[in-house]
Amino acid sequence: MKIKVEDRSTNQNGTKKLNNYKKSEMLQRIYLNKFIYVLFIPIILQFIIFRYATLYGLKIAFLDYNVFDGYNSPWVGWKNFEVIFRSAFFPKLLKNTVILSVMRIILGFPAPIIIALLLNEMKNKFIRRTSQTLLYLPHFLNWVIIYGIFYILFNDFSGVVKHLFDMLGWKYVDFTTKPQNMRLWLVLSGIWKGMGWGSIIYLAAISGINTEMYESAIIDGANRFKQIWYITLPTIFPIMAIQLVLSTASILGEDLTQIFTFTRLNPILLESVEVFETWIYQYGLQGGSFSVATAISLFQTVVGLILTLITNKIASKFGYEVLW
Repeated sequence: MKIKVEDRSTNQNGTKKLNNYKKSEMLQRIYLNKFIYVLFIPIILQFIIFRYATLYGLKIAFLDYNVFDGYNSPWVGWKNFEVIFRSAFFPKLLKNTVILSVMRIILGFPAPIIIALLLNEMKNKFIRRTSQTLLYLPHFLNWVIIYGIFYILFNDFSGVVKHLFDMLGWKYVDFTTKPQNMRLWLVLSGIWKGMGWGSIIYLAAISGINTEMYESAIIDGANRFKQIWYITLPTIFPIMAIQLVLSTASILGEDLTQIFTFTRLNPILLESVEVFETWIYQYGLQGGSFSVATAISLFQTVVGLILTLITNKIASKFGYEVLW
């Protein structure tokens, strides 16, 4: 009997040649598309400077930081986190932040999907493009401009809606200035601002669906609603899963600019929408509590990471393509 002896040196040389070939192919591909890669340089620099270089500043959360000593300030360990978790303001901030974030996910997550489905059903190209432009426009507007638009529409002095109510003989009350309505007001205005822009990714996914699937469904007698329910939605479920995973990362984060613009940090209006960001701005930056503010920010990041890992794992258990 002959025993075949494996030539390991030959295999190793073959592997090295294959790796060298792959490297040369990658370098050649980079050279051919060098101008495209040059466009990525500002993005890479932005991530390095504002995402990674700033990680060093997280050590402030473990210091009794003051601007004179800088990073040489006294080390206090977990003391700042103990101050946060034992403080009277923490339960309120956590409650308001979670409620606002959950409302945004429940009410806001379906909005871009519905918009994408409606736009996809429009057959007239002119109407479709016009609708897309009008829906995308709020995304590019600053919150100050958006607040101005809503103020012109809903204020109880000279608002358009007030004049309409007066013409009909109805009594008008400006619901946008009521503290009890502030959460819903912020959520709905945020949905209006972002739903058009958020629908782009779903429209791209829908455009990639094989049209033969719809043709087969029509032959089988499926109407438009059944085509959407049994073809369009199941096809874009993986994109929906990824978007849901990403949205959970910011469940403890809110848009400070929006809250600041709509409430002007009025204590009465801020009662139900005071979140971690508003506290960081008022007491962290303006009040000089830099260590505690950094500790809160680090707490938000860690919780967001944990929730992202959990939702990503759950989505993968259902068989969807997720982040990793």
